[in-house]
Amino acid sequence: MYEKFFAEKELIPEGNLIEMKYEDFIRDPFAHLQKIYQTFNLSGFNENVENFNAYLYSQQNFQTNIHTLSDDLRQEIASRWRFTIEQWGYSYKIISFRKINKTILVLNY
Repeated sequence: MYEKFFAEKELIPEGNLIEMKYEDFIRDPFAHLQKIYQTFNLSGFNENVENFNAYLYSQQNFQTNIHTLSDDLRQEIASRWRFTIEQWGYSYKIISFRKINKTILVLNY
């Protein structure tokens, strides 16, 4: 499915698709939200700036989860999703914790 998406995404008319990395969005959510509104020519952004800012302020202490993966699960993810991970410019960085005998898969851009 993703092979077809990557092969044909250039056929999607401008203004009908926006791609952004999660880490970019969380680094500056307000700017990326504004970009979404502009790309899709959505109305109401300026009228809701106060609401957006209030929500973003309420989320300022949110921390994402950290998941540990077994070596078997890491290998399964690599074999099934390698194509999309590479297409989006990520790479694998494996960090092993011997004390807890777990492996963390970190996708870096």
